[in-house]
Amino acid sequence: MRDFFFIKTNGDYTKVKFGKLVYIECLKNYVRIVTKKNSYIILGTMKHVEELMPTDRFCRIHRSYIISIKHINRFNGKSVTVGEKNLPISEQYRSILLKKVITLNSETKSKQDPTENGSP
Repeated sequence: MRDFFFIKTNGDYTKVKFGKLVYIECLKNYVRIVTKKNSYIILGTMKHVEELMPTDRFCRIHRSYIISIKHINRFNGKSVTVGEKNLPISEQYRSILLKKVITLNSETKSKQDPTENGSP
């Protein structure tokens, strides 16, 4: 499997590595591809771009957004933070995201370690 794709800009083809891609945004008949350093706008549909993205690395979270799982900083039931950008997550895609990431639930109450009281 390839680790990159090319985007045609100003007559040249620019390599974009999947690992550098942060998110993809729908702009009507165009798609914005956002990397760590650059942003590219191409003519195309989200459906077409989504079909080209490796499913183990990317997840659609909204009709307007596909995100890189690698670049998720945090998420809740309403939004996902990738890089510095906070993006909405729609209800229909929430369960798909939860299946693609590993989650552990932390305890809200602090349990005291019995060895901290001087007990053996």
